[in-house]
Amino acid sequence: MTIDNIVRADEAATPLALSVAAQRAADAKPVDILETWFSGLSKGTRLVYGRAMRRFAAWATDEDHDGGSAPEVAMRVLVEAGSVAARQQALAWRAAMEAEGLTSSTVQSMLAALASCVAAFADAGVVDWTLPRIAPKVERRKDRAGPGRDAVAAIIERLERLVAELPPSRERLSAIRDRALIRLLHNSALRRGSLSALRVGDVDLDADGGPQLLLQLKGKKERVRLLIDEQSAGSLAEWLAASGGVDDDAPVFVRVRSHKVLPTDGPLSGDGIRRIVALRAKEAGVTVPVRPHGLRHSAATHVVRNGGTVEEVRRLGGWASLATVASYIDAVDDDRREALRKVAL
Repeated sequence: MTIDNIVRADEAATPLALSVAAQRAADAKPVDILETWFSGLSKGTRLVYGRAMRRFAAWATDEDHDGGSAPEVAMRVLVEAGSVAARQQALAWRAAMEAEGLTSSTVQSMLAALASCVAAFADAGVVDWTLPRIAPKVERRKDRAGPGRDAVAAIIERLERLVAELPPSRERLSAIRDRALIRLLHNSALRRGSLSALRVGDVDLDADGGPQLLLQLKGKKERVRLLIDEQSAGSLAEWLAASGGVDDDAPVFVRVRSHKVLPTDGPLSGDGIRRIVALRAKEAGVTVPVRPHGLRHSAATHVVRNGGTVEEVRRLGGWASLATVASYIDAVDDDRREALRKVAL
């Protein structure tokens, strides 16, 4: 019997009773789709996209909107406009942001929020169009160079002395933590966001094949297991022992308020890690700017300087493409000077 025969034979029957979940899905309103889309984003992406939706809503309506209403206002402007008008609005907003002097990467992230929102409504069948190719090409920034290996070594050496010489104290505990942080940022080329989100249960220093961390990587929804170097693993083990981290759900890197870590000491934020790196560099007498991301550059550059391949660098930093790797390898005049010497006739 075909499905049509079944339907005709059952026309007089009582309508199917849907489950609560199925009925809720069938009755979904645009605001429900919006909430589902927004809640499915990572925490960092929600912050960026939330800011973008507020800016677009204010631009499109000449009114400021709070964090709760802005995404709905932005969604209504786009969806109710239709494909042609919505695209023209997005491009006009792009031109306005560029006129303000915003960087290409900032403009791209703002427009990505609009495109993602519309894509969610297209997936739900509310609209039959999307917003492709509305963002500008991101221009590579020129100020990403790392601090250099000597500078990183100076920071680590000073922290090693503090750990060895200081009596049990807040200062010594902070030095143990910061030594592990900076080694992971440099030696294993990790991002500060990944370390801020790291939990005790994500650490496996006795894994087969070497010490590993289960990390939330940029652009990935699922956590990824990555090897780390032995020096970082040793420093991390000492920090976990000193901080008393035994609860699997507890953050690994926390603020230090006294000579011991307390349950009320919250996790370090990405900005907190950035401030720590800058402070430790200053204390070590390093005169060039030192940022967490710059430590990744230093790591990539050192691998290449010591005969490593670009593929090795890509695997170290977890970059998706070789083109991205190239932007992380610091260019210095010595390289060009040597190349000129070799090619000159």
